[in-house]
Amino acid sequence: MTEERRPTAVVTGGSSGIGLAVAEALVQQGHEVVITARNPERLREAAERIGARWYAVDAVDESGMAAVFAELGHVDLLVHSAGVFRAKGIRKQTAAEFSDTVGLNLTSAYVASRAAVQTMRPGGRIIIIGSISGIDGHPWLTGYAASKAGVRMLAESMRAEVEKDGISVNVLILPTVDTPMMVDIERPAILVEDCVSAVLWLDSLHPRVRVPELVLRSADDSPFGHRINVRVEESATEHVEGASA
Repeated sequence: MTEERRPTAVVTGGSSGIGLAVAEALVQQGHEVVITARNPERLREAAERIGARWYAVDAVDESGMAAVFAELGHVDLLVHSAGVFRAKGIRKQTAAEFSDTVGLNLTSAYVASRAAVQTMRPGGRIIIIGSISGIDGHPWLTGYAASKAGVRMLAESMRAEVEKDGISVNVLILPTVDTPMMVDIERPAILVEDCVSAVLWLDSLHPRVRVPELVLRSADDSPFGHRINVRVEESATEHVEGASA
């Protein structure tokens, strides 16, 4: 009897934060997991700890990401968690800084997704980590909010193109998540494990079910509410995806 092939998952931004937590959960679920990020030392350490494979590649590197997926040959799941959180007011943020933020968040989602769909068969799934800032908008987050709003439209357009091939595209939209940030003000948040649970639920769905967006919000007035201290104005916390307004 032939052993059933384990599903293959690629998690970008998988060396820390939400990406690493998702990757570890997928390993525990029986996936063959590949994590990518820019820092090879931290990436290797994370991969060895959770039992995953790793490739040190920037998610905006089109040829690098294409090479990863081509080497894998067939990928069932992409979780795109790579990105950057930066807060800077429009009076101080330069056009170059704005463009860089959009590249790291939006262009990276395009590059990773484009590489993924080349290898996906019917039943494949793409989950992109989004932010509530891409819906509501927030002060000091012009570049970040614009990039996350763009992610939603990227996914919507991509879904219209690849759904006929049996590939699902989801955006997991997150509020502030309790990941390491600079301390300043108190605000409601959810936990990393809440994000992981949402990703696993999306991955468990049959392809006949369409979930364009799954929006998580913190239960601010609930006895189960969780609050953290974060600095929003003029901070710059890179590669802590989900630690957003």
